[in-house]
Amino acid sequence: MEARSSLSADSPTLQVDRDGLAWLVFDDPRHTLNLFTRDVMGRLAEGLEEARFLVRAGRVRALVLWSGKEDSFFGGAEVSAIEEIRDQWEGAAIARHGQGVFQALATFPCPTLAAIHGACVGGGLEMSLACHHRVASDSRTTQLGFPEVLLGILPAWGGTTRLSRSIGLRKALPLLLTGRRISSTEARRLGLLDRVLPAQGFQEAVAARGRCLARGEKPPRRIGREESPNPSSGERRLRAGSPGFLPALILASARRKILRRTGGHYPAPEAILDVLSRSWGRPIEESLKAEADALGQLITSPVSKKLIRVFRLRQDARRRKDLPEGKVERTTFAAPLRTAQAEAARNLLQRGVPKRALRQEPWSFGFVKDPLSGKPLRGMGRARRESESEEPGHRLALP
Repeated sequence: MEARSSLSADSPTLQVDRDGLAWLVFDDPRHTLNLFTRDVMGRLAEGLEEARFLVRAGRVRALVLWSGKEDSFFGGAEVSAIEEIRDQWEGAAIARHGQGVFQALATFPCPTLAAIHGACVGGGLEMSLACHHRVASDSRTTQLGFPEVLLGILPAWGGTTRLSRSIGLRKALPLLLTGRRISSTEARRLGLLDRVLPAQGFQEAVAARGRCLARGEKPPRRIGREESPNPSSGERRLRAGSPGFLPALILASARRKILRRTGGHYPAPEAILDVLSRSWGRPIEESLKAEADALGQLITSPVSKKLIRVFRLRQDARRRKDLPEGKVERTTFAAPLRTAQAEAARNLLQRGVPKRALRQEPWSFGFVKDPLSGKPLRGMGRARRESESEEPGHRLALP
């Protein structure tokens, strides 16, 4: 690639090859993962503006978003930055700023392609959804997801809006409401990706696809294994964002299941459903505004701050090298868990939680299960055990 960018050496950098294919390369030297910081978001805006100028000059005909990290695409926003926000207006302003940058990507004047290899979560997936096309490698490290709900917030840089409008409500809600990650194969099946490419030779395959886009050749339509080439009118309404009875029915059903499993102690899933209910079938600007307002309220809540602590505990547990993961669960946390459960139950009763709610499964106040399917979510029980073993009684359900 021939570098022709005036951007600094920091991430991202803009490079343009002789075929008119531009590469916006993310490789933050200060982090092992690419993360969205204020500086990175600012340089992304600058890079898009410079690439837009090159499009007008006829020097760029397609744009690829690429990660210079070996086994990751983008890890989202810095958790510490989320934790520091204490003012809801600041939270909403941050959402609006990110939305503006990604909207510039969504309206870019030539084809854009997100090339995903490794983890692509949070803001990274929101950025990918703003691209016209998305491909991913078949590597086991390639996983996509929105973990925001596990931090007590929602994807507010357009993720809640674009995911549901891209693949439909029925498929989008489990990803938005549980925070689980999916493989590139499952993402392709859902219609989230255009194609899954071999990890071996991934960059060369991406370059070939980018040059096809630069020549004006349209790639194949996104048709997942579970989708029909001729979708029913109901499926078309769900994907296009048209108002109607079916979307309202799906959202109402999801809300009932969420409340039944969380007891109303988690505001983030309900906020996601509120945003979708108010904005479904409306212009994207209205949906983005609803996202920003919801983030401002959620990001400053005590629930979000406590969930961030649980997230950190979970990350620390994953980094432990002294015991296998399963053994950590069975030994370190077994006895404290029983004590924590009993104390947590007393605290919950004192705070007015009805007894019938405590008769559910031990971890039913958290997202141990997919709120739509009821299937267990891998790893969430451990996070709950770690939190309670260190601070007995401080359940996630407590405000």
